[in-house]
Parts: sequence; C-alpha cells; structure tokens
Amino acid sequence: MEAFGEWTRSQTIDSAKWRSPSHLDHLRYRIVKSDDRLQKGLRLRFSDVLEPALRSGYARDLGDNPDSARPTILAGATVAAFHRYRSIVAAGIAAGTMSRDEQAKMFDMFIAAISGALDALR
Repeated sequence: MEAFGEWTRSQTIDSAKWRSPSHLDHLRYRIVKSDDRLQKGLRLRFSDVLEPALRSGYARDLGDNPDSARPTILAGATVAAFHRYRSIVAAGIAAGTMSRDEQAKMFDMFIAAISGALDALR
C-alpha cells in the first residue's frame, strides 16, 4: 500500500508536471462523464492493470497466495475506492471547487482507509 500511495502521489499531486486542468481536460472529463460505456471502459482498463498488481502486493504483505480471499477482496476494494476518489476529484476540478491541497487531503483519506482495511486483515 505504501508503494502504491507513494507512486500515485508522485504521479499526480506531488508531480513537478502537475498543472491546472486545461480546457481539453475539462472537455475530456465531460465527454467521458456523459457516456456510461466510456466510463465503464475506462474503469475496466484501469482495473485490469491495477487489480492484479495490488493483489500480488497484498498477498506478499499478508503472507497469502495472490488468488486467496484476503488479497483478492482487498485489491477489489482498493480499485473501487480509487475509482471513487478519482471521480470525486475530477468532479471537483471540473467545477473549479477543489484545490491541490484538497486533492492531497482526499488522497490521504483514501490511503488511510485502505491501510486500515489492510491492517484489519493482518
């Protein structure tokens, strides 16, 4: 979880490449948000990559097989929570109501929730 959190933060909130969303970013968000098929496709592609990696990492942390229940459930919960986090942040950015600091606080809440779930399964 720590590695995932550090990598995600380095690619988004703490990135030197971070910039305010452009007009095209807002347009892209509105297009994807307006079409359930696009939303599902985006979530599916993201999940297909992220969930197996998380499952393997959680299995190592828990001393389990990657296909056992605990890492599988936790990886699924992490992906679902991450999709919700991204959705909330994207909506806040599109509305112009979410600052970079608020994004960081929201991300910290996401990490704390998933870390708590991991600790509970240990």
